Amino acid sequence: MGSVIRIKTLVELKQLFDELMERNAIFRGVNNKNQLYPKIIRDNDYSKKEYQILKTFEKYYGLYSTANNCWEFLALAQHCGLMTRLIDFTSNPYVALFFCLRNAKGKDGEYIIYALDKTNTNVIYDSIKSEPYFNSKTATLTLDDMAFQIDVPYCDILNKEFKKLSKKTGIYTAKPNYRNQRMLVQQGLFVVPTKLTKESVENRIAEKSQIIIIDDAIRAEALLYLEKLGYDEFHLMPDLDNICNEINHRIICGLK
Repeated sequence: MGSVIRIKTLVELKQLFDELMERNAIFRGVNNKNQLYPKIIRDNDYSKKEYQILKTFEKYYGLYSTANNCWEFLALAQHCGLMTRLIDFTSNPYVALFFCLRNAKGKDGEYIIYALDKTNTNVIYDSIKSEPYFNSKTATLTLDDMAFQIDVPYCDILNKEFKKLSKKTGIYTAKPNYRNQRMLVQQGLFVVPTKLTKESVENRIAEKSQIIIIDDAIRAEALLYLEKLGYDEFHLMPDLDNICNEINHRIICGLK
């Protein structure tokens, strides 16, 4: 596990976040350790059905949306709630703090932010740097690899990608195009696990991250501070479904 910082006051929180904004890092906020893991292995292990899940999604998604390549396809699946291997991160620590604090922690939970230094990661795909694939020493597919695979299903291409990744030991990230306003305002990107086991994910991410634990006593104060800065459900998840969910959430939890 990386170094651990415990934040007990709002003053400490503000000072730390001034520093975090200057770092070359990416962040994930959770309220229990289980949320560090990708959804496909979080509550139950469905990793052996990963190909089946993506194949079924590819059968139907074209009725509602499009994707330019396999990483955009996988990001779309993740965004729509499908169980995938992707883990949501953000380049903005305040966004991670909001998702860390939004829901009350469980009995054995803690409010945790993983701050992962980018120097500990490899870029497997970045839509800004390349189209359709980032061709570098860390990439697993190149343009040449894709030249004769135009009609190959994305799920098959990803299946080959994942097999190549399983032989690697680093931390890989993917940053697809922002397909909607929500992804844009959350400043999101994904960590792509090379192996789908909780032990592997935790060893790769937690050991390379600074771990920030927020004291439960300042949760309400910190959420109010975030709201004043514009980091709340209405701004970070700007669509009508989520606005309705947030109204319900606030009423049920007795929030203003």
